[in-house]
Amino acid sequence: MGTSRKGSSPHASGRAIKAGRDKVTEPSPLRKPDRPRGGLCLSAFFAVLLFFAGCSSHRAEPLYDSAERSLSDGAYHEALEGYGRVIDEFPGSSFAAKSQYRIADIYDRHLNEPDKALQAYSEVRYMYPARGEARAAAAGMAGIYSRGGDHKKAVEEYQTLLDGPATERLIYKRLIAAEYLMMNDFRQARIEYEELASSDELPAGLVPEILYQIASTYYIGGQAEEAARRFDEITRKYPEAGIVMEARLGKANALAEAGRTGEALSILRSLEREYPNKEALRVRIELLERRLKEGPQGRR
Repeated sequence: MGTSRKGSSPHASGRAIKAGRDKVTEPSPLRKPDRPRGGLCLSAFFAVLLFFAGCSSHRAEPLYDSAERSLSDGAYHEALEGYGRVIDEFPGSSFAAKSQYRIADIYDRHLNEPDKALQAYSEVRYMYPARGEARAAAAGMAGIYSRGGDHKKAVEEYQTLLDGPATERLIYKRLIAAEYLMMNDFRQARIEYEELASSDELPAGLVPEILYQIASTYYIGGQAEEAARRFDEITRKYPEAGIVMEARLGKANALAEAGRTGEALSILRSLEREYPNKEALRVRIELLERRLKEGPQGRR
């Protein structure tokens, strides 16, 4: 078996190779077999690939930066052309994925062309599935579906993102719950919010806000008495929370819907000094005052 000196070049001259072949040594019984030259060639091949990928990214950067400047200037079609050049000329560079995402984002947020945006987002996910741009593309697609009223598809897209970091999971779980609300599926929305409220990942400061959303599902779903109880629970358990004033208003509205007009009015009047939208509050108070004058049913 031929052996080569450690560190010798794979491009050794034919004479040196021949000399090596002429020298025969018996292998030690414990000696591990030499690594096949095919492995060395493969390693060299990947090294070359990495080298050229690095060169590709270096050459792509000026084109990408130029497209970025066009985007900043509001020249969106010029930016699209620039990002397209990056993808066409340097498809293996790290800037190609960024460019494809930028194209989708321009169609989505700047040109208001949702069909083209969806197509471009899909290409990001298909061509660069392991990159962060693919996750951002899924979120972009969910947003388009939501704005277009296809809340079921929005939920499906958000669900693909629940395997990310805890902070991202919380965001997407809240968005999923909101999509169910927009579908008038109050029960499922409540389930999603309740899972959030009981999650160890939810920061303590956000618990009152999630409980407020749960109470709201009861109110919107026509369960006024339960909604009033839930809003009241927030004000009692979290008196210092920023959502407390809205919870008090929510309780008043729920009590009014339940026919308990006098109790509702009492809460609304207690909010007159501190509630920021005083005009809206005044209108609501006047409405309930008129209702209270209508008869015994309004005085419950």
